[in-house]
This record gives sequence, structure tokens and C-alpha cells, in this order.
Amino acid sequence: MSDEFVSLLAGIAARTTVVLLVALLVARLAVRRSAALRHAVYATAIVGVIVIPALATLGPGIRAPFLTDAVTSGLQWLKRPIRSLRGEPGGGLVMQPGRDLSLADGISVATSHESRPVSRGLLALAILWGAGALLVGGRTAVRAMRATRLTSRARRVRDPAILAAAATIARRQGQVVPPILETVEVSTPATAGILRPVVVLPLVRAWTDEHLRTVLAHELGHVARRDCLTQHLAQAACALHWFNPLVWVVERRMALERERACDVIAVKDSASPDGYATLLLHFARPTSPDAGTPAA
Repeated sequence: MSDEFVSLLAGIAARTTVVLLVALLVARLAVRRSAALRHAVYATAIVGVIVIPALATLGPGIRAPFLTDAVTSGLQWLKRPIRSLRGEPGGGLVMQPGRDLSLADGISVATSHESRPVSRGLLALAILWGAGALLVGGRTAVRAMRATRLTSRARRVRDPAILAAAATIARRQGQVVPPILETVEVSTPATAGILRPVVVLPLVRAWTDEHLRTVLAHELGHVARRDCLTQHLAQAACALHWFNPLVWVVERRMALERERACDVIAVKDSASPDGYATLLLHFARPTSPDAGTPAA
């Protein structure tokens, strides 16, 4: 059973790596296309690596001999110290009592001494993976709870000019205007919420009307694109595959393309691209990571 489990884990790792590499390659080839397209490529890969473990456990095993051999070699390395403690010279075969070892038996003799170290090695791997997944997933959960508390303490914007501008932009983007909140706890605009997204604005603002419209266009672009949902999916993929550096690369590039896509939306709604560039420089400072998807 341990061999099948090792093969299953190796197959999941192999297929996940292939999916992420393909996404990076496709996004590279689409460098002259839109940021929204590249973001969609990365998001598709993220959904794929989340689904792969479920499909692998429900469907037929995925064979990856080269990875299986590597994992098995690692487990054999773990077994050597245990064999030495048991007094097994060189980790050789242990004869079963009352049975002669014939040529037909080869090296496939299975004993209770051979199965325990493998089980312990797999248990160690499972504990290591669980600790990493808990660490990454726990950090994401804490940030989500902080964002929820922040939005619950924020107050709704009552300024008719802001509400009218938001309604006009939302209508142009083909969506219903979400709640617009304001709070002193953020210094830059942000969106938060998966099922019921909201736009959060800093309470103290020194924006012109043009800046206000571009900010709202950017943040409402996040809402229309469901960026909070894809961001949380990316973080879930990082928790599941924290040991794979490619998933972190894809998550980072996905975040960059998300912001670029909303920048394009904001520039289209802006009468002065230079003015929007100035606004971006104004926001180029450390922001609270707890308010969902920060503006670029």
C-alpha cells in the first residue's frame, strides 16, 4: 500500500508541476496580449492544481516513475538508521522463520521489518506537509478575519458625488454598484469580500474628481472581475502545494497581472492617463495587507 501511496503523491507533484509550467509558458507567449488574458491563464492553472489532488484520489493512479524512484530512495535512506539500530547488517534481507530463501524469491521478500520504516517515513512526510499547509493556510485565514473585522467597522460612504460616480462606472462595467465603505484603518483604496465584495476607501482623501473616478474604476474593476475570489484560490493552492516553488511564482505573477488589468480599466475611464500615473505614484507606499485586494 505504501508503494501505491508514494506513486500517488509523485503523480500529483508531477502533474501539478506540468500544469504550472504550461501556464508560465503560455503567459510568456502572450506577453503582447492583455493582462486580463494572462491573469486568466494563471487563474486556470491555479484551479487546476487545486483540483488535481481530488481527481488523483478519486480516479486511477498517476504514474510518474522518475519521481516515484526519487521518493522511494529518500525513504530507503530514512530506513538505514533504523536497520542499524535493529542490528541488521547493511540493511540486508531478513529470513522468515522456517522458510528457505530460494532464487525465485529474489529481492521481493516482504517482512514486517521492511514495512514499518516505510510507514514511518510516509507519516513523517504527511506531518511535514500538514505543518506547511497549516502555516500557509492559517496565515491566509488570519488575514481574511482581519479584513472581515475591518469592513465591519467601516462606515458607508454618504457623499452623493462619490455614490453617483460609482453608480455610473458600475453601470458602464455592467455590474451593480457594491457597497462603498470608508475607514481610517486604510491609507489606500482596496476591495474585500468573496461573496459580497465591497470597496474600501481611506477616510482622509485629497483627490480631485478625476482621481476619484479613476480610483473607483480600478476598484470596481476588481469587483467585476471577482479578483478577491481568484486571490483566495491562489492562496489555497499555495497552502496545498507550499513545497512547490512554481506555485508561488504563479501566485505572484497572477497578482501583478490582476493589478495591470484593473489599471487598464482605470485608464480607459480616465481623461488623463498622466494624471492616473501620478495617482499610482501617490499610492506607491506600504499598504495594509488585510483589506483584500489593494489598489496598484
